[in-house]
Amino acid sequence: MVSLVISALLSAFGDWLSGHFSNSFFWMLQAVNFIVSIIILAVLFALMFKFIPDVKLKWRHVVIGSLVTAFLFDIGKLGLALYFGKVNPGTVYGAAGSVILMLLWVSYSSGIVFYGAEFTHAYAMCYSGRLPPTEIAKNVKNRSHPDRMRPQRSKSI
Repeated sequence: MVSLVISALLSAFGDWLSGHFSNSFFWMLQAVNFIVSIIILAVLFALMFKFIPDVKLKWRHVVIGSLVTAFLFDIGKLGLALYFGKVNPGTVYGAAGSVILMLLWVSYSSGIVFYGAEFTHAYAMCYSGRLPPTEIAKNVKNRSHPDRMRPQRSKSI
């Protein structure tokens, strides 16, 4: 969220920054913001993709998946920041504009996270062949669930 605000501010104050500084300084700030944001997001996505699923993923698969997810997330964040900085779509909805903008951001970001998790899964399946479950997943799988138990029929003579 903080990186989205910084990107939106850089986009909104782009004209002012390029008037007071050289145009190359503004683009250098954008590039540094993009790279730092990708690194931070990739670390957070890697931790999420490694420790949340109940499968044993290799770090090399998690790193590739988190970098792809972070890149897509940052590209979309940059696009939304440019859109929010130039157009201000919240004014159409009046007082509810900030809620609409927040819903738009949550919808976009959750879609990217789910797509990144699916990409990581598909990448790991492609290069590993199968993903073994963790010990917790094995224990849950072997338990008999009460909803699955069928009543025994008595034999009538």
